[in-house]
Amino acid sequence: MHVAVKAHRTVPLGFFVQPAFSITQHRCRRSLLEMAVEEFRGGRIAPKPGNEAVLVYAIHSRPLLQERIVPFLQRYMRFSARMGDFTRFMVILGSI
Repeated sequence: MHVAVKAHRTVPLGFFVQPAFSITQHRCRRSLLEMAVEEFRGGRIAPKPGNEAVLVYAIHSRPLLQERIVPFLQRYMRFSARMGDFTRFMVILGSI
């Protein structure tokens, strides 16, 4: 999970906040990324820019993040060292 902050002239404050979830794998493990597409019923697999041997599965849609990723991570990240990061991610999404 990550959050990008991008300068954008058409939004009121001049910046656009884009939360996302991604998984990166070497292309020989594409089947793992395809399992993620099935599990989350959305997202997209694309080559990583600058390294065609690596594939990235990503979800940028806020509704999909809230409906599918957040519940999944709530279930499996309870004891993770990144729980604080996940909590901030949920705040940004408006899930808390």
